[in-house]
Amino acid sequence: MKFIDLRKEYPHLDSTYSEYPVSYKIDAMFEQCRLADQAVVSLDSEPGVEAHILEQVPGPEEETMRHIQNEELYKAMRSIPRKQADRIYAYYFMDMTLEEIAAADGTSVQAVYYSIQAGKKNLKKILEKLFKET
Repeated sequence: MKFIDLRKEYPHLDSTYSEYPVSYKIDAMFEQCRLADQAVVSLDSEPGVEAHILEQVPGPEEETMRHIQNEELYKAMRSIPRKQADRIYAYYFMDMTLEEIAAADGTSVQAVYYSIQAGKKNLKKILEKLFKET
């Protein structure tokens, strides 16, 4: 786990917290932003800064399908054991490492790993059953 200095990142805010714990991935994202702020960018430079502009914006059908799939995923997450759901959420959505989750739960890394694997297996069964019905 890394710590970021909130006063350094957000100097306009009067923060009482000087350091805040974040995952290594979040820290890397902050570092990328710091480096990007220092870089001089040209639209005709490599690897093509404007490439993200050319990406297609999803239409209403794609947005609706993604929304339905997300709803089904969250519904399935609520139907598996709470500990499994919490650990899956922490690992995949909050980008926490197995070690960070184990430290937060006060358990072993192996227990967290097996819990996530069991949760994924449970989610797979639930989602397969759900999508076969539709």
